[in-house]
Amino acid sequence: MQTFTLVLAESDARVAQSLITSLYQYCRSVQVVRSLDELKSLMRRRPADAAIVDLETVGLRQVVDFLREFNLPVVCTHRVPDDEIWRAAMEAGAADVCERTDAAAILRAISRARPVAA
Repeated sequence: MQTFTLVLAESDARVAQSLITSLYQYCRSVQVVRSLDELKSLMRRRPADAAIVDLETVGLRQVVDFLREFNLPVVCTHRVPDDEIWRAAMEAGAADVCERTDAAAILRAISRARPVAA
């Protein structure tokens, strides 16, 4: 599996730490931000391979704006993703929507969305 540089927008510190621990062996780095402004600011300074965005931290309309500005895969997460949330996020351009602590599903979504390095 590829290794990635990721940015995680998650306002719950416990969830963020748990996810970082699960992702650590597959990532060069994971930076955590707590808002859309922090996410955009970080991406301007240090581009990442993908973003993981909790939809309770950053709203779906904000994800749409982020996707317009930054050309990278975005995996949305949610405490309890349902079909309606999934459909809306996919229509917005997200790579996938996963349960916010499901590191394996998040990594699969990022792997599918990223081109394989030559």
